[in-house]
Amino acid sequence: MDINFKLYHYEKVLLCYFKHDSNSFSILLVPWKNMVWNCIRIISFAVFIISCSNKKNSNYIDTLTVNEVISNWKNSIKEKGEPPYLGGMYVENGIVYFCITNDTYNIRNDIFERCKSSNGVIIKMCGNSKESLMQQIKILDSLLLEKDFTKLKYYGHYLDERRNKVVIMLGDTSTSNIASFRKSVIDSPNLIFEKSEEMFFE
Repeated sequence: MDINFKLYHYEKVLLCYFKHDSNSFSILLVPWKNMVWNCIRIISFAVFIISCSNKKNSNYIDTLTVNEVISNWKNSIKEKGEPPYLGGMYVENGIVYFCITNDTYNIRNDIFERCKSSNGVIIKMCGNSKESLMQQIKILDSLLLEKDFTKLKYYGHYLDERRNKVVIMLGDTSTSNIASFRKSVIDSPNLIFEKSEEMFFE
């Protein structure tokens, strides 16, 4: 981590400003008297700040492959469970994208620690948590087993983590059929509709 160090002289006092990152900094006030000794103190303090910063960020490595990042993330879910802020995760052009419902320093740090890397990881905001979308999928699973949707040509559904939506697969994606689906099955702003063919298993 880069440490931003600045030195200011105010009459009989030196003000030393150490910026760790966008969320933290340290200020050290040093008397102008006995300048040589005080300079030694400043240098010692700067070394201490840098060593602490490096130690803080030694928990993850910036040279992992995409597969290693994903593997670390999945292992963290087995150990800690899936975080409530997660809306989805997907890979595109060698980059791992995380969709989150709330963007804070702690959440970003949690993702980097779980992945054990910050390299090749992009975090972006989304509107729905994965947990809430999965709850809707469970409802749809039950309805597909209990009812006949032949007239609607409703063939299935899946979670699209990239778009942060539940995708409904219909044989007929006309406005009238989608309206019938929303009325007779489930209506939610989290749904998107795709034209699909009925699947047969031999």
